[in-house]
Amino acid sequence: MKRLWPFLLAVVVFLVLVLGILWRSYADRLPGAGRMCEAGLGVAGGASCQLAVATRDSVAKVTGAAAQFQVQAFNPLLGADVPFTCVRGKVLRCEGPTGEVVLIAP
Repeated sequence: MKRLWPFLLAVVVFLVLVLGILWRSYADRLPGAGRMCEAGLGVAGGASCQLAVATRDSVAKVTGAAAQFQVQAFNPLLGADVPFTCVRGKVLRCEGPTGEVVLIAP
């Protein structure tokens, strides 16, 4: 039993560290995001983080407070601008023509 306690202590410390990392990443997740690119910016539906950043930059240029609006964002995978329809809610949800989703925290 004396030889077992250092191993058990190491397992407990490991589990606490892993659970802490998982909890933080879950707490930062936006509703509907399959993957987080950075704090406040998530993607789903096959969208890349580069496309998410481009969409966020395009949204930042929009003036007004319409509940729904359109933006163009450059998709580096296609090498072209892609239209997105954005809807304001708890998070800003922008959806592209082929199902790409970008989620932006307010």
